[in-house]
Amino acid sequence: MYEPSIVDARGGRIPDTEDPITSQLVDLIVRTGIGGRLPTERNLAEELNVSRTLLRDRLTLLEALGVIQRRSGQGTFVQPLDANRLGNALDIGLQLTDHTTESLQSVRTALERQAAAEAAQRIDRLNVAKMQIAMDVIRESPSNAAVEQADFEFHAALMKASGNSSIVFFADALGVPLRRSFAERRKILERIPHQHELMIELHEAILNAVLAQNPTAAKESVDAHFDRYDAEVAALMLSETQTA
Repeated sequence: MYEPSIVDARGGRIPDTEDPITSQLVDLIVRTGIGGRLPTERNLAEELNVSRTLLRDRLTLLEALGVIQRRSGQGTFVQPLDANRLGNALDIGLQLTDHTTESLQSVRTALERQAAAEAAQRIDRLNVAKMQIAMDVIRESPSNAAVEQADFEFHAALMKASGNSSIVFFADALGVPLRRSFAERRKILERIPHQHELMIELHEAILNAVLAQNPTAAKESVDAHFDRYDAEVAALMLSETQTA
């Protein structure tokens, strides 16, 4: 009967990347498909030749990730992986490792760059229309809260306009560990005197490139969006340091 060698900080055993139990369970989950029911714990333990205690450890891990759901008196069912649950796992991992929010932000930027290029190639009328509505709010609303929400909706619609479900999924997942960073950055951006005009300029460039069906310009406008904000934040921080 298989017993793993990796032990967590509390003394409990956890699966490593070579763990055959988890690998076999993942294969079974894929074969079963979303909505399908897994065999009972007793049958699974016999099939995998492992103890039920060890099996429950793996099922608990997979349930925490959101790929299965155990229903009392009904069994264990396969369910779609939720981006927020994966995001929570990433958030915990980020805080327990040497990965920085800056490194995750670069991944998020790369996803948005690719999303813009794909959005420009296909023109999803519904989500491009949502980008345009958000752009109108950004231009005209006197409310900071409304503009902030419109900013979020603009970028969410851009991701969806790509038509690439993987881009949308991973962008949503990365948004969970980055939410604190976004909130802190927002507070800094609000101190930039011309922040509203800057937001209009950079978002219009992205929208116009998508409408023009120019993938290269769309990617470049996303790069310019993040690069310009980084430069403005750096300049602001330097200015505030010098005047302190």
